[in-house]
Formats: sequence, structure tokens, C-alpha cells
Amino acid sequence: MNRRRILLYVLGLMIICVYKFAYAYEMTTEAIQERIKPVGEVNINTGEQAEVVLLPVAERVIEDIDMHESQVNEDGKVTYDQYCTLCHSNGVAGAPKFKDESDWQVRREEGIDVLMEHATQGYNMMPPMGTCSTCSQEQLKAAIEYMLPV
Repeated sequence: MNRRRILLYVLGLMIICVYKFAYAYEMTTEAIQERIKPVGEVNINTGEQAEVVLLPVAERVIEDIDMHESQVNEDGKVTYDQYCTLCHSNGVAGAPKFKDESDWQVRREEGIDVLMEHATQGYNMMPPMGTCSTCSQEQLKAAIEYMLPV
């Protein structure tokens, strides 16, 4: 290995490690709801019976979480933006660039099954599951399809 390749490999690993630690929180709906749950309740005494009121902001956050999950499954943009853009936006360590026809042509010919295998098991400098160790197969597939040129 020449020095440049070793340097790129080390830089790639450093970027992935920093990125992984920056997003160490579990991103499931349940985990997010647990982190943002209210620390108290607002009770409005209406005379005979107290009424518990959820604050509108908390309701909106929960709706946003549900919308986020459906969007990930629909088009892969959120998964790409959160986990893939670090390497695929600029072609770090040989990663195929986002929607770049020349980078994706051979990979597209191999088929989605091979691309999924590479994404889950790792390929060249890409570690298994990229930078998203908690992504589902559907999220990975949606992200791959989102990255492919039209």
C-alpha cells in the first residue's frame, strides 16, 4: 500500500468514527419518545374534575417522529441525509457519488441485490452498514435507490 492510500484509509476511518459517536443515540420512535417525554404534566382544575393537557409542542414532535419514519421508508432521503451523505456526497474513499451516472453505472448493472449485500456486509472502504448500524434493510434499500441516478 502506498502512503496516500493508507492516509485515505485512516482519514476515512476517523471520519466514520467521529460520525458514529456524533449520532450514537438510538433513532427508533420509542427511544426518541423516551428522550423527549415530558418531565411533568399540566393540570387545569375545571372545578369538579382535573384535566391533563398535552402541550401542543410535544404533540407536534411526536407527529414529526412518525412522519420521519414513514419518509425514510418511502424515499430514502432522510436515511441518506443522516447516514450516507458524509461519504457519498463527495466520493470519500472511493464511495460512488450521489446520483453520479459514471460512478453508479457498473454498480447498477450488478443489481440491487449485490448493492444491498455490499451495503450490509461492507465493500472496499465502506464498513458493514456504512455509518448506520441500526438501519433496517428497507432503510438501506431506500437510501441506495435514492442515491442512484434516475
